Amino acid sequence: MIISDTVRTQLIAAVAAQIRVAPSEYSGLRQGLTYYAVDTTTETYWAGAQMVPAPSPNPNQPTQAQVSSQDEGSYYIFEKPRGGPWEVYATGGTTQLGACGITVPPAILQGWGWPSGTCRAPGS
Repeated sequence: MIISDTVRTQLIAAVAAQIRVAPSEYSGLRQGLTYYAVDTTTETYWAGAQMVPAPSPNPNQPTQAQVSSQDEGSYYIFEKPRGGPWEVYATGGTTQLGACGITVPPAILQGWGWPSGTCRAPGS
């Protein structure tokens, strides 16, 4: 499923709200690591994306978005029931911690080409 600019903006806004920064601290979603699908059985939308922080106005002082995007900290899974808001799940540390905070349905993972039981894009 192609992700629209509207949905991209919604995902960035959802992460920005979660870490309490302005959406302008992000310049977009990482190309090649953004996924989007709908589970037609439950009418739930799913997305996986890595945030791209915008450059800091002061190179000696990183923004909160830049700090939160370090050390695999910028990969997120998003879940949105039809008519509801996007829920955000940070999955950046799952490669070290070994547990996902959200279970992505197997059909969505299969459609995205991700291994079963994972919550991060391969290569993220």
